[in-house]
Amino acid sequence: GIVLGLTTSHLITLLAGWATSIGVDSIALAFVCSVTIGIVFGLWPARTAARRKVSRPKTSSPSVSPLRAVRPSIVVTSVRPTAARPGGTTPSPPLGGARMTPGVRALPSGSQGNGPSGAVRAGMTVSRPQIVPAGTGARPAPGPSSFRASSTVGAAALPGRPSRRPAGAARRRDVCAMVLAAGLGKRMHSESSKLIHAVAGRPMVRHVVEAAKAAGMARTVVVVGNQADEVRRAIGEGDKRIGFAYQNAQLGTGHAVLSAESQLLGYEGDVLILNGDLPALRPETLKNFIEFHRASGAALSLLTAVVADPKGYGRVMRTYSGDVSRIVEESDATTEERATREINCGIYCADAQWLWDPLKRARADNAKKEIYLTDLIEILRRDGHKVAAYRHPEPEEVLGVNDRRELAAAVRALHRRKAATLMQGGVTILDPETAYIDVDVKVGQDTVIEPGVMLSGTTEIGRGVTIGAGSRIADSVVGVCEAS
Repeated sequence: GIVLGLTTSHLITLLAGWATSIGVDSIALAFVCSVTIGIVFGLWPARTAARRKVSRPKTSSPSVSPLRAVRPSIVVTSVRPTAARPGGTTPSPPLGGARMTPGVRALPSGSQGNGPSGAVRAGMTVSRPQIVPAGTGARPAPGPSSFRASSTVGAAALPGRPSRRPAGAARRRDVCAMVLAAGLGKRMHSESSKLIHAVAGRPMVRHVVEAAKAAGMARTVVVVGNQADEVRRAIGEGDKRIGFAYQNAQLGTGHAVLSAESQLLGYEGDVLILNGDLPALRPETLKNFIEFHRASGAALSLLTAVVADPKGYGRVMRTYSGDVSRIVEESDATTEERATREINCGIYCADAQWLWDPLKRARADNAKKEIYLTDLIEILRRDGHKVAAYRHPEPEEVLGVNDRRELAAAVRALHRRKAATLMQGGVTILDPETAYIDVDVKVGQDTVIEPGVMLSGTTEIGRGVTIGAGSRIADSVVGVCEAS
């Protein structure tokens, strides 16, 4: 202040001398300078004090630190408030681990909230986090920063669709088999249906039916179409556990399954669906697959295999997490999809509750203009159901027969299996690779079978017999038969 005063006085003196030299009255000049300096020194302190007042934080008391800035949020939940205990207050329900302020009641129906629709429904509880000064030992309830509404009531099922079954729920133990035997088999280039071609002494489709019966199926339904009478005779019509459904037009595997719906009307268990061209299928494999399906809690399970040459088979497409997303038939597959070596083997297990109605939504929008059973995978996944896949370690057992080359491979596999079974039972086979023994042949212990022997049909060989090299025996009995 002293420096400012001296400086001002010096300036006034200089101005007075200058004014005198030019003839201006020094008294008038001094008056003008005094007024100007007074105005400046009067306004400057007031403006400085106002600025300090605005920037100073507001405190409730000298001993309390400034408040924490907490942005209030509104949380809406459909959980009902907990009833108060006698003599106590009514606590608000917790949400996300946050502590809610007691005594906050729900807004009435029609009140406005901060959700997308701005309305808070009746029965919901609204709570606001409280602003608490820092240093008081209390924390504001950590609430979500955005609107969240939850409900304890499951969404209603869409019309015609059953509600989801939780994974791991109890499953019915009854299993019915469905064998698809209505196809044309064009790649066999035969006037006869491929399903009645003989494989190790039996018609191809009969192998599948017998495997299903041995696996303990309560009932087996065979879907026939092309050459239906011949297929029925090949299977046999005397077993009351076997029924037949007719597919009037070959419109795909999905259409074939739907053709059997009337045969399983009211059935609520699992349905094991098998292609009829799987002659090497073992009953043990079916049992393991059914147990896998039950344990998975899936609405649908399928059996897959990895092969060196997947040509002719549908490819299994999986997600990055390893789940099956869809099956692509070779005629519809891209070059990249055809490079996949995991194939669909035509073996499925589905809960009947999720089989018929979802499959009816499949469309024939593919290269063949057919309704594919494999479309059921995508339909169920869109509905939120689980689809499981069982990868079989022995591909040759579960490969379908589509042409003559695959037919020969199936015959060879069954002959090897039969030879291994006989050797385990006490039969000597000098060259298993050249022993052609059909599946229904019986051979007693200590019998010797030399190379190049063919035993076909219902042949029975007794104990201790030697069958010479190159022998061919069909539908005959040799020796005293207590064979196995």
